[in-house]
Amino acid sequence: ALSDHRKERIELLQALVISDKEFSIPHFSQKIHLLWGENDKIFDMQVARNLKEQVGQNATMESIEKAGHLVNLERPFVYNRQLKTILASLVHANGQHN
Repeated sequence: ALSDHRKERIELLQALVISDKEFSIPHFSQKIHLLWGENDKIFDMQVARNLKEQVGQNATMESIEKAGHLVNLERPFVYNRQLKTILASLVHANGQHN
């Protein structure tokens, strides 16, 4: 019975995997900030770099050490600090001050 579940899990995971050829993002005019866990086993850093390259000039990328796919749960303080920096840069870029 255990091997049946394993086979199902593998099939489910394979269904979730998208090849690089199929994967493309639409064109966004706004800035995109990628915040990535360095140890992400689902979408590794190479995927992040490819994504940043596809987005082009409008993209920034920060990686978080010792974090996997669920960065916000694994390293919440680092994640929140990075997020605050990103949000502050957006406010600053729009010329708004508190």
